[in-house]
Amino acid sequence: MNTFLGSYRTFATAQQVLDHLFRRYGCVLPVTEDDEGPLHQLKETMASILGSWMFHYPDYFHQPPEFPCLKTVVAYIELSIPGSDLERQSHLLLAQLEQLELPEADSDAPAPEPAGETPLGGEPAPALLPATAPEPEPEPEQRNVL
Repeated sequence: MNTFLGSYRTFATAQQVLDHLFRRYGCVLPVTEDDEGPLHQLKETMASILGSWMFHYPDYFHQPPEFPCLKTVVAYIELSIPGSDLERQSHLLLAQLEQLELPEADSDAPAPEPAGETPLGGEPAPALLPATAPEPEPEPEQRNVL
């Protein structure tokens, strides 16, 4: 697995790999702890893949300003493995990467547009959560000068 995660970027993007992974295996809803069946095994496998990816290659998820791949992974983990250590780790990674971008947010230069990526097979991957419109940014505070 680590060999693949370390080398896939020579032939695919992170978004393409995620799209293919989620299209193939879908979202696994939480199951009871007593369940040792195929869905539990799939959930454990997905947790292992995503956990290894985030732990060993966190820079692959550094896609400011919106971090689309990491947010997709976080949404998947929230739905499939709620309350897990992996969920906490994914939120921590997202917070760390967003924190890295805060000083740059103050600059007047526009943020670079994310590179367009086409999923494997050219078909859009199924959404994990419904898309929502971004909230408008608050107006900067104006100070009264005496």
